[in-house]
Amino acid sequence: MPSHPVSVRAERRCLVVLVAAVFVVLAGCGGGGGESATPENACDLLTTEEADDLLGAATDGPSEDTDRSDGTYCQWTSEEGDRRFISTELDRGTRAVQGFEIVKARAQDEGAGAAEPDLGDDAFFDEKGGLNVRSGDRVFSTFTQGGTEGALSDEESRERQLDAAELILDRLGEPEGSVDVTEAAECGQTGRCVSGRAHACDVLTDEEVGRITGWTVDDVGTSTRTASRRAGTCTYFLKDPVNVRFHRTLGVVVEPDADAAEQEFGEELTAAREFTDFQELPDLGPDAFRSGPNVFVLEEGRLLTLEYNARLASGADDTSPEITATAVALADAARARLGTVG
Repeated sequence: MPSHPVSVRAERRCLVVLVAAVFVVLAGCGGGGGESATPENACDLLTTEEADDLLGAATDGPSEDTDRSDGTYCQWTSEEGDRRFISTELDRGTRAVQGFEIVKARAQDEGAGAAEPDLGDDAFFDEKGGLNVRSGDRVFSTFTQGGTEGALSDEESRERQLDAAELILDRLGEPEGSVDVTEAAECGQTGRCVSGRAHACDVLTDEEVGRITGWTVDDVGTSTRTASRRAGTCTYFLKDPVNVRFHRTLGVVVEPDADAAEQEFGEELTAAREFTDFQELPDLGPDAFRSGPNVFVLEEGRLLTLEYNARLASGADDTSPEITATAVALADAARARLGTVG
């Protein structure tokens, strides 16, 4: 069984790097001498020897869990004793960068998230103590846990995760992705767009929403939608400028796929005609109607759905003429930009 790692990080790193170097040489001898490909799986981010050394205990080798991550997840667990483990997770692309920024913002809100200098392009510890690192459009994390007997302290866990991250960065090499990292990071920071989907938050500005509703935009967020892979949603969270305890929401959905848009519009129109609070909206185009405070506009192969949710003091939905008129006015402002959203 490996001896327990030296507590001083710099000294222990020398041993870890030496083990890594020996492993690479042996791998090259057995594999025809070619360069190793960039790892695509979290189980390839560390060798078992490296995991053993980082934990100070022999492990049972890498174990992949395909249900733990949008990317890949791998864990090395000690064979005996306190069952300490080290795990890695790897993902790449626009969604990975956005997710990195979202987790970072949450960690900062929880008082964690201290940046780690000179580690990839960006790095932080999340609220659970895991280390998250971004290098280009590749995002990975490491996490250690020491079990019960001789458990690793928080500081020891952080040091081991930092050492693991340096090994992983060396193995990943220079970023080769074509993702616009700056744009993806901004999307993750602001919550105003989703990769590969229509940017529904772009059809209305905060100022327009505030002016038309008379309420203040408190926050904005996006989520996915099942109508098609390209449909996007945006939710504006509104608060009463006088009594901030009162809230409303404005939901905007943009379906840019023509076939999906026409099918959904037809289904919504058929269902809406069965209700008494139905009104065609010729001022918004030949294919536009409202059902209560919900407005649907089909234009040039794109479907705009707008849902203005207000509640009465009793808790019931407010479907008064004032609310429905506001919903129509919001849809009218949004359709001006509908053709530009992609």
